[in-house]
Amino acid sequence: MLNKLAKTQGLLTLALAIAIVVCAGPLRAETQGLVSGKYMSSVVFPCTPQRQKQLIAKTEMGNVFLTSLKCSQGDNAYLLGVTEYPAQIVSALSVDEMLVSTLDDARSKNLIKIKSSKRTTHQNLPAIRSHLLDSRKPETESIGVTVLADRSIIVVQVTAPPSSAQSKVSTDFLNSLKITAVKK
Repeated sequence: MLNKLAKTQGLLTLALAIAIVVCAGPLRAETQGLVSGKYMSSVVFPCTPQRQKQLIAKTEMGNVFLTSLKCSQGDNAYLLGVTEYPAQIVSALSVDEMLVSTLDDARSKNLIKIKSSKRTTHQNLPAIRSHLLDSRKPETESIGVTVLADRSIIVVQVTAPPSSAQSKVSTDFLNSLKITAVKK
């Protein structure tokens, strides 16, 4: 009887230890970054991101590229993206025009609603924080911070079901954005 009780307590202790580890968050967080122009942007991902670079626009002034790191964990998707613009485009627009233009895609879609957007700063750089609602099935929320740094727009964003878009993991991911000057 005493032996059974000891085994049961041992199994309960093991189960509790596993539950604590699982509930505490990801077992492995990865800091990953992207360099663009004079800046290095990095975040702590809760999963292993995949890197992708794509041409998103050809203009008379030059090409616009998006380099991104993306990963998903369950129903949540995490993104760090850097959009690089030709110098002529950046110099032709004001800071506010550049930041506000990042919401143009959301404005153009009937099923996406801008719940909020707020002009702010991030590490003394001009930024905008946005919260988008997408009513397409399955419904999602996107919370992101967009920062204007030199000739680039840096975006860190979480897209998730409404119940988890503002979870601790998502908030920690968004708050982990660091932008540092690249030393040359």
